[in-house]
Amino acid sequence: MQPCQVALLVLLTAAALVAQQPSANYDEARVPAYVLPDPLIRVDGSRVTTPHAWRSLRRPELLRLFASHVYGRTPASGAAMGAAFTDTDPLAFGGRSTRKLVTL
Repeated sequence: MQPCQVALLVLLTAAALVAQQPSANYDEARVPAYVLPDPLIRVDGSRVTTPHAWRSLRRPELLRLFASHVYGRTPASGAAMGAAFTDTDPLAFGGRSTRKLVTL
């Protein structure tokens, strides 16, 4: 199998997988029941009862949870980062393309 045939096969397979995604739900009656967690219950199970406890304990806890579950971790400031070309193939796809591998 030639490289262009392999690439075409990969693209067609990806398109088929995307095409099989469930459609959007526009009917609110089909939404399953869900109860939001109580924002005044801490991760350890204790209850927040004062404004001071909210500001000093629960709010930072929620921000950490949000950062880790929604945004993900980010590198620390000043972390060494770089990029380098690992390999270059000017004859990819029978000379019709140039393939460059980059290491981050």
